[in-house]
Amino acid sequence: MSVRPEFVFETADYEGTPVVLSRTTWSAKAGNDEPGTHPEIHSYLEDVQAAIESPGLVFQSTRDERSRFFYRLRAGRGDFA
Repeated sequence: MSVRPEFVFETADYEGTPVVLSRTTWSAKAGNDEPGTHPEIHSYLEDVQAAIESPGLVFQSTRDERSRFFYRLRAGRGDFA
Protein backbone atom coordinates (compact mmCIF):
# COMPACT_ATOMS: atom_id res chain seq x y z
CA MET A 1 0.00 0.00 0.00
CA SER A 2 1.46 3.39 -0.92
CA VAL A 3 1.22 6.14 1.67
CA ARG A 4 -0.15 9.53 0.67
CA PRO A 5 2.23 12.41 1.44
CA GLU A 6 0.00 13.87 4.17
CA PHE A 7 0.13 10.60 6.13
CA VAL A 8 2.97 9.01 8.06
CA PHE A 9 1.29 5.62 7.68
CA GLU A 10 -1.96 3.94 6.73
CA THR A 11 -2.68 0.52 8.21
CA ALA A 12 -5.39 -1.55 9.88
CA ASP A 13 -5.63 -2.29 13.57
CA TYR A 14 -5.77 -5.80 15.00
CA GLU A 15 -9.54 -5.90 14.32
CA GLY A 16 -9.18 -4.71 10.73
CA THR A 17 -10.29 -1.12 11.39
CA PRO A 18 -8.49 1.31 9.04
CA VAL A 19 -6.07 3.63 10.83
CA VAL A 20 -4.16 6.60 9.41
CA LEU A 21 -1.58 8.74 11.18
CA SER A 22 -1.26 12.18 9.66
CA ARG A 23 2.02 14.07 9.57
CA THR A 24 0.28 16.93 11.39
CA THR A 25 -0.82 14.69 14.28
CA TRP A 26 2.56 12.95 14.56
CA SER A 27 4.38 16.28 14.57
CA ALA A 28 1.99 17.75 17.14
CA LYS A 29 2.28 14.77 19.50
CA ALA A 30 5.88 13.60 19.03
CA GLY A 31 7.73 16.37 17.25
CA ASN A 32 8.13 19.10 19.80
CA ASP A 33 8.62 19.87 23.49
CA GLU A 34 5.31 21.62 24.09
CA PRO A 35 3.31 20.71 27.24
CA GLY A 36 1.05 17.72 26.64
CA THR A 37 3.24 16.27 23.90
CA HIS A 38 5.52 13.25 23.92
CA PRO A 39 8.83 14.03 22.16
CA GLU A 40 10.32 10.92 23.82
CA ILE A 41 8.38 8.74 21.33
CA HIS A 42 9.76 10.49 18.24
CA SER A 43 12.08 7.57 17.42
CA TYR A 44 9.32 4.99 18.04
CA LEU A 45 7.22 5.47 14.90
CA GLU A 46 7.64 1.85 13.72
CA ASP A 47 6.77 0.65 17.23
CA VAL A 48 3.62 2.79 17.24
CA GLN A 49 2.48 1.20 13.98
CA ALA A 50 3.33 -2.29 15.28
CA ALA A 51 1.32 -1.63 18.46
CA ILE A 52 -1.70 -0.69 16.38
CA GLU A 53 -1.40 -3.74 14.14
CA SER A 54 -0.53 -6.25 16.86
CA PRO A 55 -0.96 -4.87 20.39
CA GLY A 56 -0.06 -6.68 23.56
CA LEU A 57 -2.86 -4.93 25.44
CA VAL A 58 -5.80 -2.70 24.50
CA PHE A 59 -7.78 -0.58 26.96
CA GLN A 60 -10.93 1.44 26.41
CA SER A 61 -10.51 5.13 27.23
CA THR A 62 -12.53 6.30 30.21
CA ARG A 63 -12.60 9.85 28.81
CA ASP A 64 -13.60 9.21 25.20
CA GLU A 65 -15.75 6.24 24.20
CA ARG A 66 -14.31 6.42 20.64
CA SER A 67 -10.74 5.97 21.87
CA ARG A 68 -8.70 2.96 22.87
CA PHE A 69 -5.13 2.72 24.18
CA PHE A 70 -2.85 0.25 22.40
CA TYR A 71 0.23 -1.10 24.18
CA ARG A 72 3.05 -3.20 22.78
CA LEU A 73 4.92 -5.00 25.52
CA ARG A 74 8.71 -4.85 25.56
CA ALA A 75 8.87 -2.20 22.82
CA GLY A 76 11.13 0.15 24.79
CA ARG A 77 14.79 0.88 24.27
CA GLY A 78 17.41 2.74 26.27
CA ASP A 79 15.84 4.67 29.15
CA PHE A 80 12.42 3.21 28.22
CA ALA A 81 13.45 -0.47 28.24
